[in-house]
Amino acid sequence: MDPSSAGSGGNSLPSVGPDGQKRRVCYFYDPDVGNYYYGQGHPMKPHRIRMTHSLLARYGLLNQMQVYRPNPARDRDLCRFHADDYINFLRSVTPETQQDQIRLLKRFNVGEDCPVFDGLYSFCQTYAGASVGGAVKLNHGHDIAINWSGGLHHAKKCEASGFCYVNDIVLAILELLKHHETGVALGQEPEDKMPVNEYYEYFGPDYTLHVAPSNMENKNTRQQLDDIRSKLLDNLSKLRHAPSVHFQERVPDTEIPEQDEDQDDPDERHDPDSDMEVDDHKAVEESSRRSILGIKIKREFGENATRVQDGGRVASEHRGLEPMAEDIGSSKQAPQADASAMAIDEPSNVKNEPESSTKLQGQAAAYHKP
Repeated sequence: MDPSSAGSGGNSLPSVGPDGQKRRVCYFYDPDVGNYYYGQGHPMKPHRIRMTHSLLARYGLLNQMQVYRPNPARDRDLCRFHADDYINFLRSVTPETQQDQIRLLKRFNVGEDCPVFDGLYSFCQTYAGASVGGAVKLNHGHDIAINWSGGLHHAKKCEASGFCYVNDIVLAILELLKHHETGVALGQEPEDKMPVNEYYEYFGPDYTLHVAPSNMENKNTRQQLDDIRSKLLDNLSKLRHAPSVHFQERVPDTEIPEQDEDQDDPDERHDPDSDMEVDDHKAVEESSRRSILGIKIKREFGENATRVQDGGRVASEHRGLEPMAEDIGSSKQAPQADASAMAIDEPSNVKNEPESSTKLQGQAAAYHKP
């Protein structure tokens, strides 16, 4: 294969020519990094980092890069992501004392894949410091930063995982986030101390541009989070919601013409603000009284008519016996018609039964009178 075309495929960057000379590349390497040993038969071998560095030197590539020995990451640098108690454990545990910390070994997942070996914490400080240092260089103008000992991204906030103890990738990203795009565009590096402004209190209590992330361990269990979520959704389901209506133009107000008071029904006109009171109860009582009075008049009128017919029937029987009583009986029937008429107008003053008996007695007396 032609060596000149080796970097032309895939995502490889050209290593020769004007573009290669323009790039500013920095390389971080600690000569002691290859001395750390995970243990017999473990696939993770830091010695490979030393082998890689040797090849770079033999190919003459170190002369084309800025080579730096990394500063070990401090405890506070590591605690920007990891929990304090986890970092304290890594700093204190040794192969000789690990048997006295069985509970912590299980808690922080330190064991077969992530064993305890000599210089464990120093190894974590070395490769994490190289990645953070590379991020600092990128923030200050370098195009590429190299750390062959880094990339241990399996480590979690509170435990080791997959041969990784400290997550140098997260720490490098946090460092990169310190550099804002506006400062890059203008070629200026804003100071970390926050200048006084109208939103100054929002950045308390430190009042710095770069807010340190919390490294507190998440004590919330999955069950607790699910219970809170269920309660929240249940409360939201009980809220009365407005119907979903699309935005549309507002309908103009409709003007209702005022009514003419002269055309209103005089019985229905009433000003609600007036001091006059409408006696609705009085009207109801008057209507009820008229209805009861009408029923009473009809009943008494029917009884009078029946009694008048009975009286006429008795009189006709007497007339059949004596012809001379016909004129007298007919003369006595006229007041009965008047009495019936008066019963309609004044029902309370009419008593039919005594009057009928009086008429019969008068007729009998006329029949026997010589």
